[in-house]
Amino acid sequence: MSQNAQHNQHTGGPSLPALPLFLNLAQKHCVVVGGGAAAVPKVRQLFEVGALVTVIVEAAEPTLFDRAISDDIILLRRAPMKADFEDAALVFIAVEDGERQLALAALARDAGALVNVVDAPAACDFIMPAHVDRGPLTIAIGTQGLAPSLAVKMRQELDAMLPERLGELVDFAGRYRAAVKSTYEMPGARRRFWQDFFDGPVADAVLAGDGTLACEAMLKAINSSEKTMRQGRVTLILSPGFDSDLLPVGALRRLYQADHVAYQGDAPSTLLKKNRRDADVSILLHGSEDRLDALHDLAVQGARVVIVSDDSEFLADVAIYLNTDDRSYRVERFENGLFIPPAEALATAFGPQEVGSIL
Repeated sequence: MSQNAQHNQHTGGPSLPALPLFLNLAQKHCVVVGGGAAAVPKVRQLFEVGALVTVIVEAAEPTLFDRAISDDIILLRRAPMKADFEDAALVFIAVEDGERQLALAALARDAGALVNVVDAPAACDFIMPAHVDRGPLTIAIGTQGLAPSLAVKMRQELDAMLPERLGELVDFAGRYRAAVKSTYEMPGARRRFWQDFFDGPVADAVLAGDGTLACEAMLKAINSSEKTMRQGRVTLILSPGFDSDLLPVGALRRLYQADHVAYQGDAPSTLLKKNRRDADVSILLHGSEDRLDALHDLAVQGARVVIVSDDSEFLADVAIYLNTDDRSYRVERFENGLFIPPAEALATAFGPQEVGSIL
């Protein structure tokens, strides 16, 4: 790292976004300096992930740690030394004095450790995000230290929204991962299997706590001699001004699930980011019957297609165009924040009209 970058990083100057990652700290040495309220959650979190923790509390400093609470936690009542940090994977500085914070951080950094200074994001090599845990599923929320209260608020909202058995669902899927991989050798087919799994009745059974039903259904899906191709789907999304903030959660979920996404015109990058990274993205212009035919064929083959427009009449004509007798896929719509299911999403929902100049 250049001297300028180091200066910016530790003095509150310009900084680059942090790299989000998850660290395996099992049996790794970590150090927490400080014995007050700020140190306690750091020690607890490190202990919970299996780290070997050393807590250093200077003799004159009051502490909440009267003794080591585990054989994996060492409590030292003295001033920290450089040698304390030399083999540390992570170091947390949790003392209140600002000048002492920076001095200890420099000492640890000189020993080669990555340092977190509590409540001083500009002096940190890494930050601790707010997070939601559901067993093996962890969702981390970070604001680079700029608005930790917002991260906590989002964590609370996500925690309330997510099913309690979501971790069990992850464990369940993990047990069958090898079997699915050997059965569905093509990555695309395997991805579609898992998409259908997490959206389907097997996942519902796991989340409902019915493990027996879930196992029976999963084995049937994997061992079926005839691999049934999933039904294709075309989702028409009305997006006023192509503003992703105005789209309902269901529409955003469809965008992320889509194999192919077609926009009527140029969509802003904020909306394009809602697509799955490997999705095929195209522009659907006036007179694009050939492209619509191609999307129709993909849906017949089981693909998930999304068409996004800020023009309701355009989507009405698309629905009419796709309303053919041989259609073997579902057509649904999101319009004005509402989900319109397949039974109502076709041309009959628009009233008597003909395909006009839009297509």
